[in-house]
Amino acid sequence: MTQKPRTRYTPGPWAFGGRSKDAQTVVYATDQYSLAESMIANCNNGHHSAVECCANARLIAAAPDLLDILRDILPGLTDVSLVERARDVLKRAAEA
Repeated sequence: MTQKPRTRYTPGPWAFGGRSKDAQTVVYATDQYSLAESMIANCNNGHHSAVECCANARLIAAAPDLLDILRDILPGLTDVSLVERARDVLKRAAEA
C-alpha cells in the first residue's frame, strides 16, 4: 500500500446519512477523536430527484476511498491509456 500524500481536503472516511433532516443526501466526515460530524456536501439542491440526490451523495462519500485505491493500483497498471487516465484523475483531485 502506498503512503497517503498530505491532502487539502477533509480526510476520509466520508459517509452519507448524517443526523440532518436531509440525511440521505448529506455527506459528512466524522472526527475520529470527538465523533463530531462535519458536513462535506448536501446533494439535495431541489433540482434533482431524491434518487439522484442520494446516488450523488453515495458517490461523493466514496471519493476518498476511490482516490486511495487509484493510488494503490496505479503502479500495477500496464495499459498506457489507463495509466494516463489515472494520472489525470489524481492530478485533478490534487488540485481540488
